[in-house]
Amino acid sequence: MTVTSSCAGLSLKQTELSGILFSTENSDYNYNSGSDYFYLDNMDCQWNLASSTKVEVTFFNFNTEPNVDYLYVYDGDSSSSSLIGKFSGTSLPAPITSSSNKLYLRFTSDGSVQARGFTAAYRGRNFFHLMPHYICNTYTLITILKQLLTLLTVLHLLTLHFNTCLMPICILPKSYITVNTVLKI
Repeated sequence: MTVTSSCAGLSLKQTELSGILFSTENSDYNYNSGSDYFYLDNMDCQWNLASSTKVEVTFFNFNTEPNVDYLYVYDGDSSSSSLIGKFSGTSLPAPITSSSNKLYLRFTSDGSVQARGFTAAYRGRNFFHLMPHYICNTYTLITILKQLLTLLTVLHLLTLHFNTCLMPICILPKSYITVNTVLKI
């Protein structure tokens, strides 16, 4: 997965297939801590996400100045691609999945009121479908679980809070095995 951003410090690559996007640059990513971290005036940040599979973005939190500061999400690699959504205010957007292998996000703010912004995870969606079905065995499951533990450690360090996580484990021919985990960090 390739991620480029016009604003330095507003993305964190976790693995080759996933990471986190931020609208606020700070060293304390505890969204609920009451800290005074807000995005900057007159921001215009773009993120290009490209993968060998569809790209999915899931929001952990969202808070912008309503009807003034916006996050635009496009189904492609630029603002000339189809607009998937234009988000503002405090409603958490639903997970977004590209129809191809690219998503383009653009966040803009004006020069007056700032808010806490957003934090979102990105990943190459259904990347396990690339594995042949015969690889789906105990070794693969253990490897994936180790990666999940690494991800949980990173999330704990970032002190993000989210309610539900659906992690694909393996896709067998015409069937899915998933683990639904409720995480309280």
